[in-house]
Amino acid sequence: MTWRVPSCVETVTFARDDPRQRELTRSARVRIVFGTDAAAEAIHGLPHPLDSIGISFVDRASEAWLEPAAVSDEVLTTLIKVFAIYGQAGCTSPKRVILLRGSEGEARALRDRLLDLWPKVVGAETAMHTASGNLMAEQWSRALGWDPKRTPGNTAVLASGSRGLHGFESPMALRIQSATPEQALADLPPNIQTIGYALEKPKDPAWLKLLAGSQVLRFVPLGQMHYFGSHWDGQEFWRQCFVAMEIGR
Repeated sequence: MTWRVPSCVETVTFARDDPRQRELTRSARVRIVFGTDAAAEAIHGLPHPLDSIGISFVDRASEAWLEPAAVSDEVLTTLIKVFAIYGQAGCTSPKRVILLRGSEGEARALRDRLLDLWPKVVGAETAMHTASGNLMAEQWSRALGWDPKRTPGNTAVLASGSRGLHGFESPMALRIQSATPEQALADLPPNIQTIGYALEKPKDPAWLKLLAGSQVLRFVPLGQMHYFGSHWDGQEFWRQCFVAMEIGR
């Protein structure tokens, strides 16, 4: 096959209500949207060629799955880095940490280990609005039955709790729970994207068997949760951006 490659690339930046938005989509062969579900719906709802391609990277959630035997200080340091860089703003940032086959007490101990390691990993000052939001998240989560603690400097809230508790959302809040693999699978949100893992035997076929029928789109080592590759959200999006000419032999 021969791939047709565009001869040039032009980059244009403008406000969302700029009339050029509609002009571009009217002739665009490919529309790629990073944003909310509503943003993708609005972009793809603009006039566009019938044979054009629409690729949407929309609202997703991710988790970290850890096995107790695989939880070292190095692994927890990686978890802190993976979470702290984006908080809940990143689709690949874990909203929850699941300690597989652990107890509630072990999940709480994991939270306390993260608290001890946090100032060694995150040294930047916390913005006032972030610290204030974390105080509110601590109070909110405690009212829901969680056991929350703020990290040194009020940079984040780490809350441990039982599997049956209602969740809560806050930009720098991380929930920590224990569950069996089957329970963790059952509790996955419908918009699950990435599971970052630290497992004893990650190549064990049992993991593929567990996740094969799920909505999980990426199952990667903890430190690779933010790695953006040629496959994303289950799509070969770069390949979709090209037209192939088939040549018979």
